[in-house]
Amino acid sequence: MSNAPTVVKSDLALWSSKLALTPEYLFAYASGAATSPASLLSLIDFRERLKESGYSGSTVPCDVFVLGEGEPQERDVTKVGGLPYRPASAAWPIAPDGTPYVFAFQFRVTESHDILPQIPGDVLLFFMKDPYIELGDDSFVHIEWQPLGLTDLVVPEKCLGEKWPYFYGYGIRYRSLDFVDQEAVSKEYVRQWKLLGIEETGGEYTNHLIALGATRYGGPKIGGLPPWFQRARNSSPDEQFLCSLGTFYPPDEMLYPWANREQPFSSQESGKEGNSLDWYDGFELLFFLDKDKNVKWYLDLPSSLE
Repeated sequence: MSNAPTVVKSDLALWSSKLALTPEYLFAYASGAATSPASLLSLIDFRERLKESGYSGSTVPCDVFVLGEGEPQERDVTKVGGLPYRPASAAWPIAPDGTPYVFAFQFRVTESHDILPQIPGDVLLFFMKDPYIELGDDSFVHIEWQPLGLTDLVVPEKCLGEKWPYFYGYGIRYRSLDFVDQEAVSKEYVRQWKLLGIEETGGEYTNHLIALGATRYGGPKIGGLPPWFQRARNSSPDEQFLCSLGTFYPPDEMLYPWANREQPFSSQESGKEGNSLDWYDGFELLFFLDKDKNVKWYLDLPSSLE
């Protein structure tokens, strides 16, 4: 069995030396997902600042992912788009109305067993009727588990459904932590933000979301705490958080926009659909396990977008 790609110290050292990010940049981007090397370095920096400030509140471990573009060497890793990890002999999932599902993403949870509830499989796959998530139709999604060790995998010409139009690539795992007390940590984030003289220009609600994002990683993430915009209004107390996927873009005009790409994107390129993932101008897709080990999912949006 192969190991999932993991961020190691030499990766962090390389990105730190190549990017040479200023304290102001690190702090300004210490919110959201860890999908680019610069974003991960920013999130690590904020957590180190909190520790140095004497913060000792409760935390929960999580696995976050820096992204590499393109198809990975191993099919079973955490990934968005591309080829799914499933047997060639398995019939492609088809919706009740006859629509072939589109493969959207998958999470390999094997390396996260120590921080998760007891789970029913190794790789969680998520399919959609079309490549734009919608609510109100129970048949819009198809979710399945696959075990590690499959060898005869589905080939590209047998993958049905519409073409995935967004970024596709794979995740490189990094063990970190989320904070339980969002209010205390977000206040400390704003306090240090002001000490650095960073101007808050997004408006009160936008600044609130930024500060909230610094307390808990957005997706892609396994374990930890759910990064709700709306304070867990939908999920049941009996459900246990499993993983999440949220909005992400590569940084523009910066080296290493992705872990395996040194060449920067221009500001025009970074926002293109094929280089990012963003439904509803901001989203989090959250997955939970209920008491019967069934996967439940929720789409969470900033209130201004509802």
